[in-house]
Amino acid sequence: MSLKIIENAVDKKSFDQIYKLVIKDNFPYFLGLDSGEYTRIEDTIFPIKNGFITPQLSHGLVLDKKINSPYAEIFIPIILKLMKDNNIEGYIHKAKVNLLLNNNKIQTKDVHNMPHVDNDEKHISLLLYLNNSDGDTVVFNEGYKDKFKLLTVMKKIKPQANKLLIIKNHFHASANPIKSGIRIVLNVVIFFK
Repeated sequence: MSLKIIENAVDKKSFDQIYKLVIKDNFPYFLGLDSGEYTRIEDTIFPIKNGFITPQLSHGLVLDKKINSPYAEIFIPIILKLMKDNNIEGYIHKAKVNLLLNNNKIQTKDVHNMPHVDNDEKHISLLLYLNNSDGDTVVFNEGYKDKFKLLTVMKKIKPQANKLLIIKNHFHASANPIKSGIRIVLNVVIFFK
């Protein structure tokens, strides 16, 4: 399994709880970059013509296996249930809520943020969309240990509330919303046991 898509992944009560939490005015987001530490396209692993580096807002729930937020206690049981429901064994290495804003420099769906893997170790990424928006996730055929010169698109997935993507070791990229105001995703990195 390199990519799995599940609709209505979380029970309605739990999903509504976390959605209402992340859209509150007082939920603390912090400024960062979408695909990690890169600030210039020239410095990225794959400087491609349709790649873009954009700011995003994030809230780190779990970082390097350690609780980083008082809100983690709300999200962790939901993440553990997603893991159990999908037979994923391992531990939560990182969990964060990412919020991408509409970016007036991006006017076409052909542009996405820089491709990346969520970690250089063997891992599974869970992406749970928390709202309906445009700004597809692009999943590539190539994984983090593959030898290749070009990334090739496996699938583009439209963000829909409560849709879960399970990606195993593959490069992927988000895209900023063009028509929607925001795009919110719970991003979880799971290391194998």
